[in-house]
Amino acid sequence: MSGLLSLRGLRVAFAGEGGAAMAVRGVDLELEGGEGLALVGESGSGKSATAKAILGLHDMSSTAVTGSVRFEGRELLELGEAELRSFRGRGASMVFQDPGTSFNPLLRMGEQVAEAFRSVAGLDRKAAREAALGLFSRLGIRDPVTRYAQYPHEFSGGMLQRMMILLALAGRPRLLVADEPTTALDVTVQAQVLLFLEELKEELGMAVLLVTHDMGIVAETSTRIAVMYAGRIVETGGTAEVLGSPAHPYTEALLEAMPRPGSRGTRLATILGLPPGVYEADSGCPFFPRCRHALASCMDGLPPSVEAGPGRKSACFRTHSLSLRGIA
Repeated sequence: MSGLLSLRGLRVAFAGEGGAAMAVRGVDLELEGGEGLALVGESGSGKSATAKAILGLHDMSSTAVTGSVRFEGRELLELGEAELRSFRGRGASMVFQDPGTSFNPLLRMGEQVAEAFRSVAGLDRKAAREAALGLFSRLGIRDPVTRYAQYPHEFSGGMLQRMMILLALAGRPRLLVADEPTTALDVTVQAQVLLFLEELKEELGMAVLLVTHDMGIVAETSTRIAVMYAGRIVETGGTAEVLGSPAHPYTEALLEAMPRPGSRGTRLATILGLPPGVYEADSGCPFFPRCRHALASCMDGLPPSVEAGPGRKSACFRTHSLSLRGIA
């Protein structure tokens, strides 16, 4: 495997009325070529802010992005806007969670798809139209010529999301960042989209960074997992190992909050309390107020990320003294 993406000390801060709102606080993360990595955590944990920083999608007039984002050894945070535009779509592409807001409702679908092939793949108008019609056929759309002239509202949510995924791959990128790509879809369509994404990943040999808060889809889509809390990565490792035997109390709490077969009529487990605010300064373990395994000593500085087994890391002072519960 080739080292594709490396994040080192990544920080993202938004300008706010209370000062700098720290959304990402020193993220270190590695992604190999062809790998499937899931970035998971509660809403507001910093997942999307991290993903957007990789492609340089933050509004830099109100956002400070510092640290290092290296793609195939190239420092992306040093690139100008023109260089970033060239990188997007060819080096890496992004799929967002709501396909209904990703297309212009006033333009015909075929025109929007063809434009993507012209701008990213460099095709002329005729070749872009043919590529767009081929994409419609790939998705199993009947009468693609007629559908080419229709508007986004005439397509289902699942079809729009699959179309977004294929559009993101027009430049055959080495990395696809999928930010909650199935949140707006029902369960049946969600499964179809995830299968479609996995088939394309294998076909093109690209890496996929799946950003999600849904632990239920992780096992089906990723070989490795990174758990994020309060702007930090608190645990990383192979998906089967992390889900089966978590090394961080937050990961355990997330797994316990998942609905299980046969649990109908019983109260779902919850994680009591709230994550620290984005304006709060670092003070001890950020999960301390919500952790049932916490000791007073957990407030003695930030816990370092330590080895928790082969290919695994955990940012917990009690990593080697706790036996945490996973899922079968």
